[in-house]
Amino acid sequence: MKNWLASNMKSTLIIGILAFITIAGGVLGYFGLLRDSDGGFTLHTHSTFQPDVVVMGTELEGMYLAQKAKKEGLDVLILETKSRLGGQLIQGEMLYLDGTYDDEGTLLMQGGMKELFQAYTQGSIRTKTDFAHYFHKLIEGIPVEKNIVLEDLRVTGNKVISLAYQDGDGKKRMVKPSYLVDNSDDAALIRKLDVKPLPGLEALYGSKEREYMSGTYMMKFKGVDWDKFQTQFWKMTKIERSHTFGPESYVNSHIAYGFPPIVSAYELHNKNELNLRGLNILNQGNGEIMINALQVYGIDPSRKETIERGMQLAKEEMPFIRDHLRKHMAGFEKLELAGDRHRI
Repeated sequence: MKNWLASNMKSTLIIGILAFITIAGGVLGYFGLLRDSDGGFTLHTHSTFQPDVVVMGTELEGMYLAQKAKKEGLDVLILETKSRLGGQLIQGEMLYLDGTYDDEGTLLMQGGMKELFQAYTQGSIRTKTDFAHYFHKLIEGIPVEKNIVLEDLRVTGNKVISLAYQDGDGKKRMVKPSYLVDNSDDAALIRKLDVKPLPGLEALYGSKEREYMSGTYMMKFKGVDWDKFQTQFWKMTKIERSHTFGPESYVNSHIAYGFPPIVSAYELHNKNELNLRGLNILNQGNGEIMINALQVYGIDPSRKETIERGMQLAKEEMPFIRDHLRKHMAGFEKLELAGDRHRI
């Protein structure tokens, strides 16, 4: 009898736990609290309202604005046309960060960006998962809707008075924000307004046609012996390092940058549409690295086909870059491509 009771109590407990999970999942789903693909919960709003601030897109810069506005007591809504959050930082895996320093080497970043750079330079934020955790902490408590379709904007004078969209579930929504910010990497809001872009970098190279800055293909590799790489670099005399890697090249336990002689010795297979510049290398641990160096031209961020073509050209170049680095970088002898996880 005792064993029977214990067995039934155990079964009842398991059923109860499963029921609780099911009910909890249903409740969370009803209120729109869903786990995002990169970790963290995002709250999907389920009513039409008049927020003080609407931020279109989830590029990092706009998330600081959204957080600051929330701390000031304003109602904030973040809208994302893509199915995942984080823009170039997380989905583009643009994980090598360039800091701004004064002549004495003091970091000039301020606010939340300073906190990010400090954690980054200390090595506590290195991988995509690390950045995703930081990102979700940054927008905690701010309503987010992703995978939306922007349908209509009503404009009076120079002011957008309403924004109509379809949410990820296909429901029609409308908001009337006091302040609206385009924080997308493909100018989703600006393109909907059909306004003429301001001249500037589009004319950088003097072409009669519209020009764009290059895209960057983030190259991910595995099989690196970072300890060997760092040790061999600093074993050299200053003159040897300068001759082999360039005078401004540098390596520590987290990052490496420079190496112009290595880059200039590489022969591109597509010289017209690609360029390999100085290597910015991020050590992600476990032999994995991310390199920000391969530039792709002819990218119009508002046209998906140009992005896809650029990615294909870069992918075709990757094996040759891998072979070149194997020959010229200590610790890179067993370098391999780290799967199809690259982005522009």
